[in-house]
Amino acid sequence: MRKRSFQVLAATMVVGILLAAFSLTAEAKRSTRFTDASLNGQYAYQSIGDDHVSVGLGIVTYDGDGETTRRVTVNAPDGMGGRRLLVFNSVGWYGVNADGTGTATYDNEISTGSMTRTTFDFVITEVQRISSRRRGAKLALAIYSVQREPGVTVSLVTNVQTRQSDLDHH
Repeated sequence: MRKRSFQVLAATMVVGILLAAFSLTAEAKRSTRFTDASLNGQYAYQSIGDDHVSVGLGIVTYDGDGETTRRVTVNAPDGMGGRRLLVFNSVGWYGVNADGTGTATYDNEISTGSMTRTTFDFVITEVQRISSRRRGAKLALAIYSVQREPGVTVSLVTNVQTRQSDLDHH
């Protein structure tokens, strides 16, 4: 009888330990995932179109909850052998997948008076773990993205974004 009781107690302890380990592993996996909160703050924006035919720079702001704004100035060909500056004021939304990829869509008001909508596919390329209520939360320090649609002045637009408050650490 004692041997049987000991076996039941030992089996119960093993099951309990396995459940606790599984729970901790699942929590660890959840805490290392990316979320919309991974994009939060102001990011310096540098874009390149068609291998430097046009270039842009500006500021993108993410609110950590799926909304974004940006102001970008693009230096592009004017179609007559010269250059022109276009300013994009944009509002939009974004979503971050658990693996650090995602999309951002913007409604753009361009200094020429036209309106466009663009979508970017992105990947978070550098992170910092931050201590917060969300254990192990990841804050994006750098992002690389590609515009889905042809740009206003060129066909392929890519950009790099670097979190501004972290520029002095690189």
